Amino acid sequence: MAKHNPQGRNIFFEMVVYGLLIIGVIIIILPILYVVMTSFATEKEYLTRGFFIFPREFTLEGYRYLLQNSSFLKAFRNAVEITVIGTFINIVLTTLMAYGLSKKFIKVRAFLNFIVVFTLIFSGGMIPTYLVVDSLGLLNTYGALWFSTAIAPFNLIVMRSFFTRLPDELFDSARIDGAGEWRILFTIVLPVSKAAIALSRYFTWSIIGTRISMPFYICTIIPNGHCRFS
Repeated sequence: MAKHNPQGRNIFFEMVVYGLLIIGVIIIILPILYVVMTSFATEKEYLTRGFFIFPREFTLEGYRYLLQNSSFLKAFRNAVEITVIGTFINIVLTTLMAYGLSKKFIKVRAFLNFIVVFTLIFSGGMIPTYLVVDSLGLLNTYGALWFSTAIAPFNLIVMRSFFTRLPDELFDSARIDGAGEWRILFTIVLPVSKAAIALSRYFTWSIIGTRISMPFYICTIIPNGHCRFS
């Protein structure tokens, strides 16, 4: 029979939960720790030694090589610009569209919601994406990467659902005080939607940062094997 402490808490259940959490944390941290620590190991030790956490000989040769490599610095700069600016554009546009679709008085609300869900299930694919990017004159530009992910359907559905659950009395009281939709959005809705925005930001950051195949078909200028964005 499970023991209970004076406060009535199940000690055995808590021990099991904390034990599983500790195991989960170890499973998550170990690969990350392995990658970080092997970056300080010599090439010979990394290739010949099995799994290890602490290298026998610490060296910064790998970091020295990367920092002296101009291609790596350019690639790192591109990754930062594409991810940060692309995430900002996505959050702004997705939030605005989600707020609009959460309003029941929008007549084409159902049709727009259908389009969003449709694009979530069926995507155009590589060739239609290339044709759209080419027709907009965005080939070989950062804009091809930024605006192709400007609206995230899944994030939009999450944020729209969150906005829909906000009480109507909150908006009615703001309108009585003379607030318009823009003021309601920035002073009332956004401050109480930090959790939804943070979740959307995380998913967007992951999607943009892992779209490694798209530059290969929106970039036609490849000098020395490197895509050059204008």
